[in-house]
Amino acid sequence: MKILEYIGLDTSRVDASYRKVADAIARHDFRAAQVKKLANLSHGKFYRAKLGGADRLLFSLVRHGDEVCALMLE
Repeated sequence: MKILEYIGLDTSRVDASYRKVADAIARHDFRAAQVKKLANLSHGKFYRAKLGGADRLLFSLVRHGDEVCALMLE
């Protein structure tokens, strides 16, 4: 899966864990990235992945052409 990043995404504080989680998501290994779908949202489907401690990654799955991509948001 291709990883797309929001322009304003700053991962400098959690760069090592972000890379590890992004690589797992790119391999479709959602269990290793500890991904959970966020419920009770009115717009869109959002997911969160645990980066460690209190840090979480918010992302969405989007279609780009005929390919599904993970859009990293926050």
